[in-house]
Amino acid sequence: MNYIAESKPIYELTKKVRGAKDIAYELKELEKLTKEHFVAVYLDANNRLVHKETITIGTLNQSLVHPREVFLPAFKRDGVASVIVAHNHPSGNLSVSSEDIQVTRRLVKVERYWE
Repeated sequence: MNYIAESKPIYELTKKVRGAKDIAYELKELEKLTKEHFVAVYLDANNRLVHKETITIGTLNQSLVHPREVFLPAFKRDGVASVIVAHNHPSGNLSVSSEDIQVTRRLVKVERYWE
């Protein structure tokens, strides 16, 4: 059986992501963090988890995200077909900020060139 290891936890390569609930479960540790963490989850063509990486750690309510840091790990690893990004809101305010929208637009713009 093949495994990949990151700082934590260890992922089995046959673990398939079926939806948002699976991603929420994989990122559950973000709930208790006191700083904003922007995380990317990398999947293969069969939606199996290949890699998970914290892209940036910010402050209570902000993190600096550049598309290069999000997509570079996808290019470095064989078999990555898709990327899911997420971040926590340690302030407890779950409203989408203008910065959240800007980061999303920037990533979507870059992603269009990746296809």
